[in-house]
Amino acid sequence: MGVRRGARRLALGRNPLRRRVDRLRVWGTVAAVLLFVVGAPLAARPAMGAVRAAAVRTAQAQEQQRHPVSAILPRGARPSVSVEGIMPDRVAARWPGPDGRWHRGVVRMEVRVRPGGLARIWVDDRGTPVARPLTASQIDGRTALGGVAAGVGVALVLGPALLVLRWRLDRRAYAEWELEWAEMEPRWTRRKYG
Repeated sequence: MGVRRGARRLALGRNPLRRRVDRLRVWGTVAAVLLFVVGAPLAARPAMGAVRAAAVRTAQAQEQQRHPVSAILPRGARPSVSVEGIMPDRVAARWPGPDGRWHRGVVRMEVRVRPGGLARIWVDDRGTPVARPLTASQIDGRTALGGVAAGVGVALVLGPALLVLRWRLDRRAYAEWELEWAEMEPRWTRRKYG
């Protein structure tokens, strides 16, 4: 009983008031949803693989070009910019470069360090502070984002296609309704045309 009622509500049952165009509209929507349910994962898998491979290559290149060093915070150092829990502190520090020369400047501290203490920072081959290489969790995040983007891409293709289909079916339905009304209206109003 529930299946029949559901089929009727979806315009799939035998109802003389539902036209062929109504059934086509429903089947078009069902087909679009099924294509999305099947197509999004099929598109996401290769996209995630490509994004993951690119992120791993980037991480490997960063690991070769970036070096961890211990920065020393001067005794009277205070953070220049600090937003508690959101952004790392930027503090004046000095650190050795990969070539052994000492550098001074403002660096980001991801963890709080007391003045005079040591903090791990990352520098490039010239000793300039840079972001740490991509971590495994960042690679996973980029991979997931690539899969989501592929699913959104499938929706961006199917959505407009469904809208165009429904627009054309609506135009056909209105044209059929006009023809039917032109035939029935004289009977109801007893007017004569022509």
